[in-house]
Amino acid sequence: MVIFVGGITHYVVFRESAVVHSFWAWHACAAVAIALMEFAAFAAARIGPRLSSDAARRWIAPLCAAAVMLPLVVRNVQLSRDARSVGGAMWFVRPIRTDEPSPYDSGRDLLEFAERVNELTERDTGVLVAESILQLQPEPRFFTTLDRDTRTVASAPTQPPPNGPGVGWVFVGRRDRISLSRRRALAQAWKYREYGNFVLVDFRLATRDIEVYRRDHADFSLAYAYWRSPYEGPSVYVRDDEAEAALAE
Repeated sequence: MVIFVGGITHYVVFRESAVVHSFWAWHACAAVAIALMEFAAFAAARIGPRLSSDAARRWIAPLCAAAVMLPLVVRNVQLSRDARSVGGAMWFVRPIRTDEPSPYDSGRDLLEFAERVNELTERDTGVLVAESILQLQPEPRFFTTLDRDTRTVASAPTQPPPNGPGVGWVFVGRRDRISLSRRRALAQAWKYREYGNFVLVDFRLATRDIEVYRRDHADFSLAYAYWRSPYEGPSVYVRDDEAEAALAE
């Protein structure tokens, strides 16, 4: 009863926040589980003596428990496909927070780009993050994946800041928010990379070094579908020679 009251109190006292943070009710889940099993045991104790068969009396307890759990199993089947397609955040498939489900974006392309930036930089490298990246409302995993000191900039600079980390700066931004002329100028002066719709300019190396990759989807494997997602397949970066030639003109 204590854990049940604790779980329900969140919804009564902090109702608006509890709708967003539904895990607050997990305390009550333990109480509900105990109550259901107590009810199953009670039902088995009442029904068992009325049965004439010894085999039936032996099976009545697990059958009562299964009957109590059946609605939960049915509900889980109804929700699991939609829930897994959005990483368990049900407000993307049900009108929980608003009158309509919220738009869903897994953000995987941005996280994959952050992984690339992390691989191509050092721990002491500073990252100039364009406001266009922040407009995507990246989740905290973007910055933890970068694992670098960051500074927000309004647009793509042509030169790095005069002061900063000991090993220099790189810039990250969205390609569709940077003009072609600016991208060409950056590509001619600095080490330059494009990964899908994201740009990485390495201000640590003043050289004409251009690589452009487009983001393609690879085939599913059973392991990937089970452990990661059966809805959004694995992606790979493929070198785009035509785009590189356009920047090199």
